[in-house]
Amino acid sequence: MTDSKSIRKIIFAASPFRVLTDSIQQMQQGESLHIRNVAGSLLAFVAESVFKQCETQLVLVASDEEKAEKLRDDCAVLLGELNVSLFGIHPSHAATMLDMSSPIAQIETLKKLSTGNKLVVVASPHSIVQHVPAPEKFQQQTIELSVNQEYNFQQLIEQLLQLGFEKKNFVEGYGDVAVRGG
Repeated sequence: MTDSKSIRKIIFAASPFRVLTDSIQQMQQGESLHIRNVAGSLLAFVAESVFKQCETQLVLVASDEEKAEKLRDDCAVLLGELNVSLFGIHPSHAATMLDMSSPIAQIETLKKLSTGNKLVVVASPHSIVQHVPAPEKFQQQTIELSVNQEYNFQQLIEQLLQLGFEKKNFVEGYGDVAVRGG
């Protein structure tokens, strides 16, 4: 019976992976590495190799959203959930049901990226063309609330309004804020 460590050892000993390792070691800071014609789950092994050798953030662009989600899952199996994030597309239409998963995943990914920590980000071409704030601006515009902490209610509402939230009677979508009670 073969275990995952044995399989990894066989894959990483293959000639193309040795060439990849040499290419990574010869890279200069700020230089990009473009890898093409890697199919299926093998790309996750390539990502693992690059991720473990480089002390940087890694962006993988799949051909569409569905392939990006599958690649994120494959990478998470090899690298761990905390080391991999999906940067999905923001819904461009009003959904009948409010689906927070994509925007929350985007925000969590941007939060991880802004810290500069080592991370694999998997995206689709549609998701990477979106405008995102610079890391410094993102950090300045982030409000983190914790359970069992007290906050100045009026100050929080004012802060949300200054960040561009729209005050409404009911929250209908992203960027809306509704005040209930005191």
